[in-house]
Amino acid sequence: STTPIQPTDQYLRCKYCHSMMCINLGESLLKTTFTIKIDEDSLLGIIKKTLRDHDLLETFTLNSVHLFYFPYWQFQSSHKTFYIPAASTTYRTIETYSVEPGEIRFYSQDIQESASSVNPDVFLETALETLHDQMIDTVEDVKASLIYIPFYSVFIKYGDRNYTLHIPAHSGTVLMTDLLPPPSLNLYRSLRLSALIIFFFYVFLTFGAINLSGRLSIAFITCVLASFVFYKWLKKSIVR
Repeated sequence: STTPIQPTDQYLRCKYCHSMMCINLGESLLKTTFTIKIDEDSLLGIIKKTLRDHDLLETFTLNSVHLFYFPYWQFQSSHKTFYIPAASTTYRTIETYSVEPGEIRFYSQDIQESASSVNPDVFLETALETLHDQMIDTVEDVKASLIYIPFYSVFIKYGDRNYTLHIPAHSGTVLMTDLLPPPSLNLYRSLRLSALIIFFFYVFLTFGAINLSGRLSIAFITCVLASFVFYKWLKKSIVR
C-alpha cells in the first residue's frame, strides 16, 4: 500500500507500525519540534498538583502562562542522542533539561507564527566543543540538527515573591526551580502549631502561678513578644 507524500514533507509515518522516518535532509539544517500534548486546561491541573505538593495551593496567585519554543542542538550518534542548548538562557531548569522523547514533527512556518521562539545564538562549532567535552570522541560521526522544545512558562506569586515554573508542553513534566519553597513547609506548619501550643501553655502557667499583680502584665507581655519573635524567625528561616 502506498502512502501519499507532499513535496514539503520531511517526515513520513508508517500507517502500520507508526514509526517515523526522515525522507530527505538535503543540504539545509533540519529543524524539528515536538507535538504539543498538554493544553492549558491540563496545564492548570498539573500546576495545582505541584503547588499542592509544596503546600502552596491555597496561598499562590497564578499571574500568567506563556508558551514559547526553545532551541536545542540535537546530535545523533549510532548509539545515543545528545542535546545541548542552542541559545543562552538565565533559567537553569531549561539549561540542564534532559529532553524527554515526544512525537516529532517538522518545525514549520505556521508553528513559528503560533508562539514566540528563542533565536539560536550558540554556534554549531561551540556546541560540538561542548559535545567533545562530554567525553564524545567521535564528534565527526554525529548528525546535527535543531529541535525546538515547546515550553510553558508559568508565572506564580507566593507571598511577596514571584516564581517561574517551566513545563515542556509535550510531556507535562514540571521543571522545578531551586527558588520554589520545598515541601518542608509541612514541618513549618507543625512547628508553628507547636509554638502556639507552647504560647498558650505559658499563658496558663502565668495565670496559675502568679497572682494578680504588676508582675502578671510583665510576664504576659514578655510571653507574647517572645512567641511572636519566635514565630517570625521560624517562618523566615524555613520559607526563605
